[in-house]
Amino acid sequence: MGQISIVAMQSSSPKVTECFNVESRILCMAYVPAEQPQEDGESKIHENADAPAAKASDSPSVCLGMEEGSVIVYKSSQRCKKVRLQHFFSPDKSTVTSLVYKERCLYVGLVSGSVAVYSRSPDGLWSSEKPAVLKLGVLPVKAMLAVGEHLWASTGGQVFIISAHTHCVERQLEVHQEEGMVVSHMVVAGVGIWIAFSSGSTLRLFHTETLEHLQDINIATPVHNTLPGNQRVSVSSLLVCHGLLLVGTNLGVTVALSVPRLQGIPKVTGRGMVSLHAHNGPVKFLSVAAAVCNRPPVPSASTPPTSLQPTETDGGDGENPRAPSDSDSAPTAPQRGVWLGEAGCTSMALQDSLSSSSCGSLAPSQGSLEHGPEDGALYDVLHDPAHHRRGRRASKVDVSSLLVVSGGLGHRRVNRKTKQSRHEDTTSTIFIWQIP
Repeated sequence: MGQISIVAMQSSSPKVTECFNVESRILCMAYVPAEQPQEDGESKIHENADAPAAKASDSPSVCLGMEEGSVIVYKSSQRCKKVRLQHFFSPDKSTVTSLVYKERCLYVGLVSGSVAVYSRSPDGLWSSEKPAVLKLGVLPVKAMLAVGEHLWASTGGQVFIISAHTHCVERQLEVHQEEGMVVSHMVVAGVGIWIAFSSGSTLRLFHTETLEHLQDINIATPVHNTLPGNQRVSVSSLLVCHGLLLVGTNLGVTVALSVPRLQGIPKVTGRGMVSLHAHNGPVKFLSVAAAVCNRPPVPSASTPPTSLQPTETDGGDGENPRAPSDSDSAPTAPQRGVWLGEAGCTSMALQDSLSSSSCGSLAPSQGSLEHGPEDGALYDVLHDPAHHRRGRRASKVDVSSLLVVSGGLGHRRVNRKTKQSRHEDTTSTIFIWQIP
């Protein structure tokens, strides 16, 4: 069986709030934002819809891709958890290996080498009777990625570029000529696509428009400089976030590589940084938890510290709010700060140098996750009474946050001089990383 754990991350002590089992092993998940009708009758994506809905699509949902060949859809709401909306099987009950949502369509990658495309039915559920099926190859469709008006889907060492409008293959790219090299992960950054393979420690960068091969990066060197011995290194997860290319490895450590944050070619510059916290096994996934504070601005007599660096939210359950203008105060430019969430933060959604982390097992535990002293520093800033003092409005603050979540088995501290313990913790565990 598979298990789902729901983690509340609105405070400095994230907690597992609910766990439940599903019928089969979960191989992939996709977040689907809500659709809210506009006045002209069309629909738009609105990611903060917790109100009672007449249709299933009026609330956000999470789709699970199952080993048994089915897709399970759960409602995703802070008010109502564990509400199953739909359960349907893929064509021929093929194992679901990847999921992507784009433009009111759910793309389901299958172990048979095909992609099934599901559209919305009038009741807001997915039309599961006769999905469009694209046959790409004979190997599993392991990775899919929405890029602009297209969907990139991989099978073996080939990547197929599919139009999101016609659902037809427009271009094809051979990303590796060596036999047996299978694409396992893809992430987009600017006009570049970083591609990792199921074996080997090399990542390849391709241009999204010209498909030109731009750069190769081998992550084995920084890993071997940190861990004892020359163990085989491979990529187990991949994420682009906040100017970093984060690479999870089979050895449990995460490598952070700097990439340009502007919309240019995201070539890696400089040496990679290796996390000193590691899982006892592969880093199964890397994801972004992006939060936006929806509460109204509070008058403040002091401005936030300038040491807080601006952040960009890659996604979330709400719009990025901007402080309303105050006609009685002098015009001041909105300031941005780092926000790691608290009770006033009402929007949180899991999406896709690491300074500090906390970790905890994915079980319905009674306590909170363990934190180091440095983890609460930003919360202390936000809880400073000076920020909530009534008085003349000196500044308007637009506050958001970015946390990175990694998942794997257990937790260990990395030390090149210390041998690995024989008694490894194999509890399913997540690390929550603070991006400085």
